[in-house]
Amino acid sequence: MSIEKWEIVWETFDPMDAEFVLGRLRAESIPARIRRESAGRAIGLTIGKLGTSFIEVPLIHSEQAQEIIATDYSDDVWDDADWAETNTAEWHDETTD
Repeated sequence: MSIEKWEIVWETFDPMDAEFVLGRLRAESIPARIRRESAGRAIGLTIGKLGTSFIEVPLIHSEQAQEIIATDYSDDVWDDADWAETNTAEWHDETTD
């Protein structure tokens, strides 16, 4: 039986950031999990260093995960006109039938 090795690819003091990154990696089909600092949780501190969250992925996905995390999406703008051009399905409201 082989034990899969996991590696920390990102860490943050903000638990919401950790959830965001976890979701992004899973959306790319990368297995990922959050490991949180246990001492802080034990005494009820979930911010700052005692609230550190670590994102871990299997070692074989480490490089791809780091590339995804490093990608800057801040310039991506979603425009409704762009969506309308790519959405070819017609909307049908069944409640008015």
